[in-house]
Amino acid sequence: MARYLFVPYPMHGHVNPMVPLVAEMVARGETVFVAVAALHAAAFREVGADVTEIQTSVVSDFPENPTVEQRRQTRKAGLRMLRERRGVVRTLRRHWATWRPEVVVSDIAARWGAAAAHREGTALASFSVTYTVTEDMIVGNLRRRFGERRVRLIRRLGLLPQFHPALRYRAGLVLVNSTPELQPCWETFGDRYHFVGPLLRDTSDFGETDLPWAAIERGPTLFFSPGTVFGCGTTFFRTLASAFAGTNWTVVLATAATDPSDLGDLPPNVVARRFVPQSAVLRSSTVFMTRASMNSALEAVQQRVPMIAVPRAYDQRGIAKRLHELGVGVVLDQKAGASEILQTANRLASDPEVASTLARLAEPLRLGDPVAAAADALQNFTPTSRSVSAR
Repeated sequence: MARYLFVPYPMHGHVNPMVPLVAEMVARGETVFVAVAALHAAAFREVGADVTEIQTSVVSDFPENPTVEQRRQTRKAGLRMLRERRGVVRTLRRHWATWRPEVVVSDIAARWGAAAAHREGTALASFSVTYTVTEDMIVGNLRRRFGERRVRLIRRLGLLPQFHPALRYRAGLVLVNSTPELQPCWETFGDRYHFVGPLLRDTSDFGETDLPWAAIERGPTLFFSPGTVFGCGTTFFRTLASAFAGTNWTVVLATAATDPSDLGDLPPNVVARRFVPQSAVLRSSTVFMTRASMNSALEAVQQRVPMIAVPRAYDQRGIAKRLHELGVGVVLDQKAGASEILQTANRLASDPEVASTLARLAEPLRLGDPVAAAADALQNFTPTSRSVSAR
């Protein structure tokens, strides 16, 4: 048996895929420590991990139409994160003698975990909650943004690792919460990359459960969840409600940061709650409207639910594009009108090709055990492969 230290990034979309893996490692008799912010400590304690609470700041909310003050607060929070990082690394290292980890499993966004592992000379396994990237992919993106001359300057000054955490510390093992179908250029990745998705945490007991379940299960049902980070303002929620008013659709809106009462009177077939039990609602959904984060995309594919993607973040745009290429999703601009949204939902719900493709993509996800695959990869991470080196 080995000793593992897990370092999650303290946001729900990063924590949720890591919890089932921690639970599996504990169930296999491994000694598992977790260093995480207090808000997420209970999730890991519940599955039997030894949890140490640490103080970390993150930018946890990106409003749809930020005010000048909200932009200022976001920049302020980002700078605070940078200032705190060295202190968090020092905090982790103070616990090293107690934990004595043989492997550190650090979320790729939790740079403090990789930095502490590097400084302590401990094996590093990287954990990515979305598709991952290689140096060639990063350089190609920089060329498109800045041009070849500036990229050469970036390389010459040794600044390339600043553009993605994967380039800062080389992990001997990379666990990716994705499938080959959703991973760009997956054929080009080496043996240290394991595409183990979907690492899904059942959220059937989360959120508000006072929903019209009979109507949801009868269908057709459209479920819209923008997630907790890249939320929506009232305008889009109202557009969505008006699109389905007077139709045979049931619409469930998870509004998160937006107060449902701010939406005003909704049609009788539209229900809005801040948080809903996504796993339970998705199982009975006909169409899923989503930002196209990896967790949501994988869960929808597993449940064979076609998607309308309205992405905002960089990785969401990449995932949305891939869903469209696979034929299981349609990408809409958030300024799409009510008629376009309704027509898209009706088309996805009735398209036999979409249903057939989803069934094909879902089959290996239903038969496989991604959590066990991720745990196997960790346990097979042998001492000879456990190297930590700076690039």
